[in-house]
Amino acid sequence: MMQKHFGRPLRILLGWLVMSAFLLGFLGVAGADVLAHWQLLPALLAGNVFTAAILLLLTLFFGRAYCSILCPLGLFQDFVSFLAERRKGGKRRYAYRQESRKLRYGVLAMLAFGLLGGAAAVPLLLDPYTIFGRMATHLFAPAVHSGANQLIHWQIVYDGPDVGLAHTDVVTFGMAAIAVATAYLVIISVVAWRYGRLYCQAFCPVGTLLGTVSRHAAFRLHFGADCISCGLCAKSCPSSCIDVAHHRVDASRCIDCFTCVSVCPKGALAFGRPPKANATAKGQSDVADPNASNGAPDLTRRQMIAGSALATLAAAGALTKGARGTALAAAPEKVVRPPGALSYASFSELCTACHLCVASCPQGIIRPANLEYGLGGIFQPRLDFTDGYCDPSCTRCSDVCPAGALTPVAKEEKRQLKIGTALYHPETCVILTEGRTCGHCAEVCPIEAITMEDDGNGHLLPRVHHRRCIGCGSCEYHCPAQEKAIRVVGKEEQSLTEPGGRFGAPKK
Repeated sequence: MMQKHFGRPLRILLGWLVMSAFLLGFLGVAGADVLAHWQLLPALLAGNVFTAAILLLLTLFFGRAYCSILCPLGLFQDFVSFLAERRKGGKRRYAYRQESRKLRYGVLAMLAFGLLGGAAAVPLLLDPYTIFGRMATHLFAPAVHSGANQLIHWQIVYDGPDVGLAHTDVVTFGMAAIAVATAYLVIISVVAWRYGRLYCQAFCPVGTLLGTVSRHAAFRLHFGADCISCGLCAKSCPSSCIDVAHHRVDASRCIDCFTCVSVCPKGALAFGRPPKANATAKGQSDVADPNASNGAPDLTRRQMIAGSALATLAAAGALTKGARGTALAAAPEKVVRPPGALSYASFSELCTACHLCVASCPQGIIRPANLEYGLGGIFQPRLDFTDGYCDPSCTRCSDVCPAGALTPVAKEEKRQLKIGTALYHPETCVILTEGRTCGHCAEVCPIEAITMEDDGNGHLLPRVHHRRCIGCGSCEYHCPAQEKAIRVVGKEEQSLTEPGGRFGAPKK
């Protein structure tokens, strides 16, 4: 008879709540910005030592609970595995796999040396939270918004009941971003369908970093004396980390999902402090827990030291942030960055391109870059004034950024924060090319930084007062010219427009 255990239902409930909050956040509703600040790599990049310390202490006590409850990509893989299990009639399909240490620590080494050596693309490509963020922003959100708009359409056409939804503009962010998000979705879904949490256990650098700590967790799963070696636990383990033949659980890969505990017919698996390897409890068999001493099978002292040093190096690289700003400094044009990005260098070294700011922007003007920043800044956010402009009263993007790439901006600062400068190009202005009377740019400028002045030839032409202009893009957005006669270029360093004003250091 299978044993009832509160751990698995509680973990499933928490996981669904967390996943729902993330999805709502990336749909532009709410929730993800709070949870995003509890993602390990963004917290390290932001210098949020308190959050990182809490997560590492949680791992030191309870193992990789972070991966089981707080990581959205891990929860997504669990959902795919759940669908696969239902498709196969509930059949348990996993088997124990030995740890691929060279692969795991090789990926972690890429992250560590990338952070230290200036390769901005490394965390951008490997961080699990960032991967999920791109899938949610570029695939899930447009699909949900399109579906909601279709429901509204049907309700109007067929005079159906009010579904309580409002029409939402469906924003797409370029074929390159969609293609990359689709590739991640397909690969991770296929792997999860067939092998469960294989990505987490072999390729995820955050999982490896936490796994190095969880080897020494105070509380973890271990075998008791009643085990009959039926193998149900190993067949149900999505991490493939249960070695029934040797009665041990690899604590570096176990994510505390408690599925094994719930399927064990004898209650032979327990979560708690494991017995010492050289001690046998009274009345128990001779089976001692090999994981009690080191948390993983056959781990030598040299491997433990090397793995711990590499994990420490990765964490230190994220905290010290390296010198990853060189790619952006070489950008051919000064791209307009979201408000709160202090400089091209600091923005580049912190941003993981999770696209939470893209999903959260009420105006829909934050877009992922292609090569505007150079190869090293691909997919990092930029401002595009094609469909709107940056509201001087809105601080949403800097509020939600979990990695510190966008410093929080106070609402009273926002109207003075210079993120770019508008430049007037008379050769494309309709006043001169078509002889029309215009002045939209001056009329819509929320800062009144544009005036219409006589050029001496009977034309009233716009003049941008650069000391006052904050680069919000309202003039560019409203310009009626086919090729915009007034365009905003970014600043090397964002600053306040008041005399001597300079935007402050990142707030902790």
